[in-house]
Amino acid sequence: MAENYEVEQPSQTHQTLQEVSRALENGMFVHVRRMLEDMEPEDIAHLLEASPPKSRLVLWQLTDPEEQGEILEELSEDVKDGIMVHMQPDQLAAATEGMDTDDVAYLLRSLPEQVSQDVLSQMDAQDRARVEQALAYPEDTAGGMMNTEW
Repeated sequence: MAENYEVEQPSQTHQTLQEVSRALENGMFVHVRRMLEDMEPEDIAHLLEASPPKSRLVLWQLTDPEEQGEILEELSEDVKDGIMVHMQPDQLAAATEGMDTDDVAYLLRSLPEQVSQDVLSQMDAQDRARVEQALAYPEDTAGGMMNTEW
């Protein structure tokens, strides 16, 4: 059965982007945060993708930390990397909570080794062990791509 997703149409996204841009220019951060709270993670990701790089970081800081993992999963590699480089290891660890182990391993592989280790050290022991197991396999092998959660 096909699932029915309500994703903003391009004209809606353009209109939302304009409204968000005006609100950011006017320092209406609370208004922007409320707008983001009413949006689905994939719509926020699309908004981040369509925003100028300078606005992305401000928008990211206004997103709900509970949604950040889902948003990261929806972003293109370049945008994702541009955001993650500005996050602290504890923020990255928190964003990965609830993500599939293979997705966390994929994110960590895109970070510098020391940052990746710092993120791992912020995780609880069980999650860290699962992610370390996934990281032990080369990225382009079946073991490196498998999801260890059943």
